[in-house]
Amino acid sequence: MTNKDPTQRPTMDEVMDRFEKLVEGLEEWTLRSPVVDTDDRLSIIGALYHWAKQLIYAVRGLPAIPKAS
Repeated sequence: MTNKDPTQRPTMDEVMDRFEKLVEGLEEWTLRSPVVDTDDRLSIIGALYHWAKQLIYAVRGLPAIPKAS
């Protein structure tokens, strides 16, 4: 995708197909997991806050990754 020659780059349709296949292979809670550097960890309060928000979103039926309408 970062090829200097634009003709060698994938089209947006190809990129979206790849992205959708990757997302389909992941569970809902994996997609809701916080993105944290491997050397860092969330504090207990931060982790509780994050998962409480995610639980509320899940109960409300909000998807982890919004879909275009």
